[in-house]
Amino acid sequence: MKFRLLYTTFALLLGGFLLLNSSGGRAATQNEGNTGAPGDNNENNRTCQSCHNTGISIQVTVGLELFDEAGSIVTNYVPGDIYTAQVTVTPVAGNPNGYGFQMLSLIDAGQIPTNSWLNPGANVQIASTTAGREYAEHWQPSVSNEFEVQWEAPASGSGAVTFYFCGNGVNGNGESSGDNAACTSLKIQEAGPLANSEPATNSRALKISPNPASGQFRLELDPTISGDFQLQIFDPAGRSVQARKVEVLNGQVQQPLHTGGLLPGYYLIHLRGEAMSAGSRLVVLE
Repeated sequence: MKFRLLYTTFALLLGGFLLLNSSGGRAATQNEGNTGAPGDNNENNRTCQSCHNTGISIQVTVGLELFDEAGSIVTNYVPGDIYTAQVTVTPVAGNPNGYGFQMLSLIDAGQIPTNSWLNPGANVQIASTTAGREYAEHWQPSVSNEFEVQWEAPASGSGAVTFYFCGNGVNGNGESSGDNAACTSLKIQEAGPLANSEPATNSRALKISPNPASGQFRLELDPTISGDFQLQIFDPAGRSVQARKVEVLNGQVQQPLHTGGLLPGYYLIHLRGEAMSAGSRLVVLE
């Protein structure tokens, strides 16, 4: 009985210690991402809900909106443009004493963090973990339920980006009991011909074979297509790693193509000509 009492007391003290540290933001104080994103701290499926989810009197939802420079809500992004991301934690029951949040943005191809947060609002901080991920999060419990931070869109060819985020409403008792949290995600596509991650104009798809590839591979278009094209290969972070001119004859790229120099992972292959462009994903093996 004494051992159980001591163990329970220790657990409560530890929980209180973690909670107090987390009030300054999980990434900043605990070196953790708890947004539920792939690659975040998945121990025991831990997210903000793991601690702040015992409240009955307090219930919250969380949402995200992206605004362009004109103040209009956007559902896709222009590479390199800067947007304002606004996270809102909405109480649907009870009256929280304060609010918190954490948010991460990942390029879907390869789950690469964009690490491009800018100009955080007064109740927001930008924190990086040793895992190389950059988070926008609260730095102390916020009286306001809205959090704003600017986000710079990744380079052309990055494709879809998903924002993973959580928000919590707390009662301010210094413990996690009675709090509530919600987690969700928002996916946005790249504007223009790459918006669907496998770009194509006039419904002309690009076929890669073999795919996955380790060594030589081939590119095929509709057999009615011939002409000069610009070939670009983008890595998961949206950086152009190869660029060259190629000739297409009866839908076949004539120049030999090879994965040499490419690390294992996902890449975007993009062909652009005068009348059309097309693209697809290539998986490079070791």
